[in-house]
Amino acid sequence: MLQKIVVRNYISIVQRLNELQASVAFLQETHIGINDVSHLKDIDGWEPYFSVHHPCSKGVAILIKNESSFEHIKHDIEPTGSYIVLICKLYGKCFTLVNVYNHAKEHKVLQCLSEYLRQTARGVLIVAGDFNTVLNTDLDRQYPTGHAEPLRPYLEEFISSLMLVDVWGLKNCCKRDSFTRFPWKPSKQKNKKHQVRRKRRWVHQD
Repeated sequence: MLQKIVVRNYISIVQRLNELQASVAFLQETHIGINDVSHLKDIDGWEPYFSVHHPCSKGVAILIKNESSFEHIKHDIEPTGSYIVLICKLYGKCFTLVNVYNHAKEHKVLQCLSEYLRQTARGVLIVAGDFNTVLNTDLDRQYPTGHAEPLRPYLEEFISSLMLVDVWGLKNCCKRDSFTRFPWKPSKQKNKKHQVRRKRRWVHQD
């Protein structure tokens, strides 16, 4: 039953991507273990690059639409499923695509990734992921929590070290609306979950 649910979830994700006419997709918390590879490998119409770690933890993937003008150059995967780096050409232009899942208890992931990217990144660097923190508690949280953000300094240093720009944040600098939120029920205050923007996209600025 669990396998059917997982497969169905991936099918629904791909259907949504097709509706959005997406060419590239970044997925986090894919939970792909050694026996779950087919969930992503056999997705019709997409070329998948993904980590294989544990069926109940972490995991990232980058999906490339088969119809895209795509040339694979190289890719590297962090062994514990924290990130994947894909260097490629899309529509004749070189890109380094990075997808990150920074687990709340891991404080060295972004430092290691920054050092790696400074040596290997080519072309346009695009970083997306779930960083388990927010940069601006006023805009990135719908309601105050009083919780500390232990991963925020690491994310800020990561952005600075690679001279990244938060594209979505620049275009929506005064908006609370977000492309990713936790669901909540306004009619039941005690069951309401905090809406929070933890997933972001950054692009290297020249």
